[in-house]
Amino acid sequence: EIERAVEWVLDNTGEATRTKEMQSSFDGYIFRDKAGHAEGLRFAFTNLIFREGIGWESSPSYNSGWIAHLTNVAWLLERAGIRIWDWPRFRRMYRWPFEMDCLGEFTPSVGDCGSAVGGSVGVREPSIRRAAVATDDPLLKELAKRAKLQDDSLETLLEGRPTTEGSKEGAAELKRLTQGSRLMGGYGLAVMRSGKGSESAAASLYYGRAATEHAHFDSLVLEVFGHGRKLVPDLGYPEHAAEGDRPAVWTKNTLSHNTVVVDRRRQDTQAPGRLTLFAQTDGISAVEVDAPETYGPTAEYRRLVMLVDLATDARYILDLFRVSGGSCHDYSTHGFGPEFSTDGLDLSDPQPKGTLAGEDVPYGTIYDDDELADPLKKGRSYYTYRGGGYSYLYDVRRGRPQGTWSATWQAQDDDVGLRMHLAPTGEVIAAHGDPPRKPGNPRRLAYLVLRNEGDAAQSRFVNVLEPFQGHARVRDIEVLSESDSALELAVRHDFGVDTIRQRVDRSGTRLELVRKDSEGVVVKSWLVGPGSAETGTGSISIDSGISGSVLSIDPEAFTVEVERDRESLPLKASSLANEVIRFGNPRRAAAYNVHSVEGKARRYRIDLGGESLRIGRLAITGVNADGSTLSTKTNLYMANQGYYRGAWLTDKDHTVWLPIDDISMSPHIPGVRRDSNIRLVGCHGVSAFRVGDLAYIYDVGPGDTFNITPHATGVRRDDGTIVTVYYSENLPS
Repeated sequence: EIERAVEWVLDNTGEATRTKEMQSSFDGYIFRDKAGHAEGLRFAFTNLIFREGIGWESSPSYNSGWIAHLTNVAWLLERAGIRIWDWPRFRRMYRWPFEMDCLGEFTPSVGDCGSAVGGSVGVREPSIRRAAVATDDPLLKELAKRAKLQDDSLETLLEGRPTTEGSKEGAAELKRLTQGSRLMGGYGLAVMRSGKGSESAAASLYYGRAATEHAHFDSLVLEVFGHGRKLVPDLGYPEHAAEGDRPAVWTKNTLSHNTVVVDRRRQDTQAPGRLTLFAQTDGISAVEVDAPETYGPTAEYRRLVMLVDLATDARYILDLFRVSGGSCHDYSTHGFGPEFSTDGLDLSDPQPKGTLAGEDVPYGTIYDDDELADPLKKGRSYYTYRGGGYSYLYDVRRGRPQGTWSATWQAQDDDVGLRMHLAPTGEVIAAHGDPPRKPGNPRRLAYLVLRNEGDAAQSRFVNVLEPFQGHARVRDIEVLSESDSALELAVRHDFGVDTIRQRVDRSGTRLELVRKDSEGVVVKSWLVGPGSAETGTGSISIDSGISGSVLSIDPEAFTVEVERDRESLPLKASSLANEVIRFGNPRRAAAYNVHSVEGKARRYRIDLGGESLRIGRLAITGVNADGSTLSTKTNLYMANQGYYRGAWLTDKDHTVWLPIDDISMSPHIPGVRRDSNIRLVGCHGVSAFRVGDLAYIYDVGPGDTFNITPHATGVRRDDGTIVTVYYSENLPS
């Protein structure tokens, strides 16, 4: 019986379980859809957990519970002679909470996580200690040494607590995980960090697959942290997780988050965005993501975020949000408190009654969905609401900026503040919005809605955010030039002026930053992508990008063999560690961190540092004789909203690689198995795929393209000479 139970835990697939969870379907989209399947660990660790070791629930808070439960499962399995401790993705599971750490105090409030003032997700001490003893992993040993003792778990009551020694190697890894900028490309989170101690600042941008119960409609949401505070906070976990209008209509809705609302309604999908740029060098980090599928009417929904150092205690965040399509664009943002002051903008007196939804629309009214307006008669869940939620913004004031202007939030109990410098838009709306009514949260927050309207609207929202303590260093900004594809911006500060240029075209995004001191002398230049940037005595230049195609995948070694294009820049293998490589085809985009590169001429082997390219494991139940379609009983839960679109299917021996068009799941009915249909691109020989065999899905396959964005930095020395650094030679390995 024990052997059969262990086999079931490891290898079971396609067994349906009855759930009593409320099901709600609207416009073909299922809300609050439990998995409804019992999947063995070998399937679940590939199909339900991203490569960083974080589960599909989107919310870091909920995913932290997986770590504790799976640690206990591993401990029990080891007693039966089965070690899952050494699975790479299992080990990775203990690391992701530290990768997304901000200021040593906060975790980005993705989905149902945290609050408007705090929230840090970690790994419980009993789990760390048990894993450290079982694995002898240097990082876990160091974490166990540092962990605060917890005596509130069953294992601490029934077992003695083993002692563990720290590890210098583990301490070094922990430093790498928690300092500098990080990309979690599977999960879909970029974290930019700079500074030390109380002077540090961070920004996070979430763009991952969020089609889950504990996710929000918050694609491309930005949070800003600085000087020990959440300065641009997400609202975090709603007031409750049950059926209710406030969580669904406001807290989880797009308007409450720091992102852009199109056509006055919440985002249409929770599909992932496409990373177009991630680069870092000494003093500057940048990430850009385009997510046009977020809204049906949009051709472009692109956000660029840069964290730029001015001094050891001063830095700013540049936020450029481009939206194309639709008729109304609302850039929604807010600070950390209920009040703010403006400079360069006159706001009207507060609207005497009503809300932003209208003077005749009371607070909290569902005004744009008649079927949900009456709680006693509604026939659908509030979580199917697709409206805007504008009735949750009140004390409405309006203004029309004539030029750039600023808004400042100032803490009442210390000298920490946040200042936003904003480019003009058609209208500015100031209002109050309430975070969830929870201990510690402020009564209300001051929101700003920057609005552009018109047929076929095109918006370029520009915001320079500065966390400060004492006094702000950024003086003002000026849009020097602007077109459909390019923007030139001046950021003036106490140390001089930064001129920033962004251009987007078919070859990608190009960035340039040139810093001049107060005397007009160029002291630093940063170039991302092909082009040139002034250095004062000349220029730094990049002739072309780094691109090519994928030749093969080694699933066991976590490596990819590539061939660069003839017109591509040569790969400087020694300089590419810590860079980000983007793989893609017309249907898919994926981004990975480069660990190391070996090779010469045009062929190279890229080591991804233990990050698996495998994103699916399945049991075949049917094969179409024409080679166009296969079916499986395995619960490929993340197939919703195109997670596997453009991926690659390979047989159990990895001999045949076939391109996937998309995967669709059968409808959710409690107690009924959810089979999946795997549609291929075209028709292929499928003799290697037999009913009953295993097959695998990979993020990347032969023939996909790859791109690495080259960048260069020029820094002026005291003697007036310029030292130029290409790629990441100046970053720690």
